[in-house]
Amino acid sequence: MVVLSEKSHPSLSNVPTIDLSCGKRGAVSELLVKACESHGFFMVRNHGVSQDLVKKMEMEAFRFFALPESEKEKVGPANPLGYGCRKIGLNGDVGRVEYLLLHTRASYPIRLR
Repeated sequence: MVVLSEKSHPSLSNVPTIDLSCGKRGAVSELLVKACESHGFFMVRNHGVSQDLVKKMEMEAFRFFALPESEKEKVGPANPLGYGCRKIGLNGDVGRVEYLLLHTRASYPIRLR
């Protein structure tokens, strides 16, 4: 059975968490859609990726997104992989969202440095 749960950390208590270890693909897909519709984001647990790799990826992501825009654009455009940036908001809540699309295989040749 797959269920949406909440993390015990106070600042994350309202973020949907999807457990990938105990469900069928269709049920997980439904939960992903529900989380996206209700919150726009979610956390995943029991995904099989080591905590060490997750922490390294987070550190690299913080480092990458702290770079000047001109440096980040050298990785882009996101077509289909790379760096992208879009203006968002229509009702006074205007801003920008940046993203970096990467392949999940370590052998993929993209370099962030």
